[in-house]
Amino acid sequence: MARDLRSFLELLDARGLLARIDREVDPATEASRLMRELELRGLAGLFTRVRGAHASLAYNLIGSRETLALALDVDEAQIRNRFRAALEHRLEPIVVDDAPVQEVVEQGEQADLRRLPLVTHSEKDAGAYVTAGAVVTSDPVTGRRNVSINRMMLVRCARNRCSNDAAAATRRDPGQRRGNGPRSRGCRRSGAASARHARRRDVAACRRGRVRACGWARGEPMRLVRGVTVALDVPADAEIVIEGVIPAGVREPEGPFGDFLQFYVPEMANHRLRVTAITHRRDPIYQTMVAGSREDAQLLGLSREADVVAAIERNWADLVDARLGPTILGCAVSIRQRYPR
Repeated sequence: MARDLRSFLELLDARGLLARIDREVDPATEASRLMRELELRGLAGLFTRVRGAHASLAYNLIGSRETLALALDVDEAQIRNRFRAALEHRLEPIVVDDAPVQEVVEQGEQADLRRLPLVTHSEKDAGAYVTAGAVVTSDPVTGRRNVSINRMMLVRCARNRCSNDAAAATRRDPGQRRGNGPRSRGCRRSGAASARHARRRDVAACRRGRVRACGWARGEPMRLVRGVTVALDVPADAEIVIEGVIPAGVREPEGPFGDFLQFYVPEMANHRLRVTAITHRRDPIYQTMVAGSREDAQLLGLSREADVVAAIERNWADLVDARLGPTILGCAVSIRQRYPR
């Protein structure tokens, strides 16, 4: 099994599933169209020269059942069972000191989000977005950790500030669309509780990690390291970690954004992330994702597919197979007929 992003890219390359784009690409005008072309061809992509950035850009890493199986080191038919087993067993992470993700530490003026290859995904997007970053928060009252994937917009002309949707579930307006796609995957209720508690205190946020379930799926404990400016443990073998604080009660405009099903979500007031540090490997690789893409649907669909299968099994049906796809809006179920008509 690939142990980190780099080894997984090597595995994709060896299987002929990776395209390298070595010419310079503009993240505001070219990258999004090229990413969609990669998806249509069933290829992962690695952009090695992104204009204005000091990192490579990776896309569509698990955009097919084949690549998802490679990531989990199982046959395609065993993907769902592997996922369910990881959730049921889990493996406690370990905290280490030797962290590749902290080979380079940038703080203060050096912690500049504009040096990352953040992509403008759709024509009417308000700006460049982080879309594939896992947001790790810690509840300041209970200490409970939460991980979710939420969109974060780079505030224009800002070096170290993002508007983010990490706690959108706290909005009181029942007519407010909460949406899907990269802005809302993960455990939103815990994130909302953390945000409510954090109204009296700041809460730290950083990138990447799924902890215990990831550890079991890898066959070894996930390695964590303490952040350099926040009291949170982050994945030691990640490529990039963005550390920061979400000031309680502070909101600023975010959006519009081309979200799931190719609709724009409107501008709204969302939380603000103030970056305190960026740590990364040497020559880092930044991963992005498109809302509603095949990769997005894979991630959203796998857990729902597992839930559907569990519900069918509880009713003693003789299940042959079930599949959500190519979107998460319908499920095909095959059940073996026990009794003829």
